[in-house]
This record gives sequence, structure tokens and C-alpha cells, in this order.
Amino acid sequence: MIYWRIKVFIKDRGTDVIREWLKDMPRGAQIEVNTRLRYLRTLKTWKGRPLSAKRKGTGDIYEIIISWNKNQYRPLGFFGPKEDEFTLLIGAQEKDWKLEPKNADEIAERRRKLILEGGDNIDDYFKEI
Repeated sequence: MIYWRIKVFIKDRGTDVIREWLKDMPRGAQIEVNTRLRYLRTLKTWKGRPLSAKRKGTGDIYEIIISWNKNQYRPLGFFGPKEDEFTLLIGAQEKDWKLEPKNADEIAERRRKLILEGGDNIDDYFKEI
């Protein structure tokens, strides 16, 4: 059963920010990220470690915690805009306890606000048939 719909921020030119982030990763990392996102859809609740954590110093931005081959991947997003949705805002990687890109939190927060102000720049991450 699917409890959560995964949404994704779409840039002006129609670019899915997470697929854009994934394209330069090793194939195994891409699979791990998408497998984790598919798994999270099936859980009633997943706020909290080890699956996700609220980003300190942000409004309501959460990181999804994914480890693969000694690398730490952190898609950032928020619960919303609808009650059963989680929207991915930016992909980041954690190195030495810091995110790359360094301004990932600010970008995520800016995109979250844009969506909540009525922006139509989101789409389904998993296109169901």
C-alpha cells in the first residue's frame, strides 16, 4: 500500500531536480536512492532517524538519509504541499558533516516557499501507469 506520494521540484525548463542530480552518480547509488524513495512511500510514518531527519536551522526541510558505498546521499524535501505528499527539492551529498552544495538548505527553503505560495512547479516523481 502506498501512503505517500513523492513529488519533485521542476526547474523553469522542465528539469526534474532529483533526476538531474542522479545522472552523474554511479548506477548503484541511483538505484539505492530510488529504492529508498519507493520504500518510504509504503510507510505510514518516517519522520526520524534512521530514515530521515529534520534539517536544523530550516523551516520544515527534511533530509532523507541514504548511504551507499561509503557515500552519504541526502535528498532534501518537505512534507507537503498536500497531506499525503513529500516533495523533493534538491539532492545533496554529505561530506565531513556538511552538505554539498553548501547552500542546499537555502535552495530547499526557497523552493519550498515558492511551492507553498502556489507555484505549479512540482510533478510526480514516480509516474504511475
